[in-house]
Amino acid sequence: MNEENWGTFIRQHLDQAIRYTPPEASERLAKARREALLVQRQPSQPEPAVRLVGAPAGHKGLAGHAAVAPLLAFAALWQRSRSLRLTTAALVIILGMAIASHFKTNYDIERQAELDIALLVEDLPPAIFYDEGFDGWLVYSSL
Repeated sequence: MNEENWGTFIRQHLDQAIRYTPPEASERLAKARREALLVQRQPSQPEPAVRLVGAPAGHKGLAGHAAVAPLLAFAALWQRSRSLRLTTAALVIILGMAIASHFKTNYDIERQAELDIALLVEDLPPAIFYDEGFDGWLVYSSL
């Protein structure tokens, strides 16, 4: 028996049982159903996202403080939104790459400046700067 047949079987069985139910029981069931629907339609108080340790179940915890409300709203959004988490992760990675690139560029500039200072401090004849082998020596010596 598959799920559709099972559901049909249960419905038929309940329909038959309701025909033989005494009127007092039917009234009690109808009253209980109306009360259950009223409870379901009433907005329930949400459980606080953060509760103080040892606080009773009805205690508002940190949710009652105005300064914490934006943080709790962001925490709830963070838990529900997968795209927010992915976007934040992508931004952190991009920021990390930008910072690494910045420091790498500064390191390269400082290295070139040290090489220039070393060359200018030494007593080299100006003709050496025009020598074709000097560029190769600079590249080899800077490694």
